[in-house]
Amino acid sequence: MESKAQGLPNGTDLLAAERLSRQKGSGLTPEALEANWRLDQLWGKQRSAPPMAPAAALLRSLKATLSIRPGEQPTSLRILNSVQLGSLQLQFKGPGQLTGRRPLLVFWFEKLEIRLGPWLLIQRALPKPAETKLPFFALIASGKTDSNKGKERWLAARGRGGGLALWRN
Repeated sequence: MESKAQGLPNGTDLLAAERLSRQKGSGLTPEALEANWRLDQLWGKQRSAPPMAPAAALLRSLKATLSIRPGEQPTSLRILNSVQLGSLQLQFKGPGQLTGRRPLLVFWFEKLEIRLGPWLLIQRALPKPAETKLPFFALIASGKTDSNKGKERWLAARGRGGGLALWRN
């Protein structure tokens, strides 16, 4: 994993941060989340699982991105999740919000779009899942690092399916 050399936390660091965030909360705010986050690393559901390097490499090559922006209401967010192959892009868009002490970033996708460069090829409305089935990220921690690209931020969260993800912008 590209970790300590670039100042990014490794899996052990993230598990320790996750234990702390479960006890005390991560303290992350909507403002701290606002960015275009590029997927960096993935780990499976098991707490001691090694990094899922091939899956992370594939998603990085597809430019997997999680964009978080302010929503229309003071407590709401706009979420855009996308992958891209050349000029072909698949985007899922929808609202989100922070809930709870940890907090959770709860969201759902209202729209699916497929774009080819600047052209919108397909746009479909998506039904809202039941409240008990809404996707979420349990936010663990964020930080800043010095890299050869200058100052970067990172964000770690565990998804509803149990996987752990590390993004950077």
